[in-house]
Amino acid sequence: MTIFLGCGFGAKYREGGGVLSVPLQWMLGLWRLKQDAIWLELLPATDDPGADQAKIDNFQRQLRAHGLAGRYCLLYQSPASDTHDLSGMRCVGM
Repeated sequence: MTIFLGCGFGAKYREGGGVLSVPLQWMLGLWRLKQDAIWLELLPATDDPGADQAKIDNFQRQLRAHGLAGRYCLLYQSPASDTHDLSGMRCVGM
């Protein structure tokens, strides 16, 4: 069984260490319990594509640093919408 840990704020705040640490602790705990877990992150686009890419890069770097490369799927939603249509999202990771 695969556990999907859903989050929509881990990648948004590049300098918000406390924000990232909560789901990160969950992922690391599941990993230590030998559970198959995937971090599913939603990142809606802003009006600054460069800043969005910096957020994506930072998120990837943070997860790699904690041994979670290949254990996440970041869905970049451009344009941002209240409707979660996968056809309008780019998958980063996995």
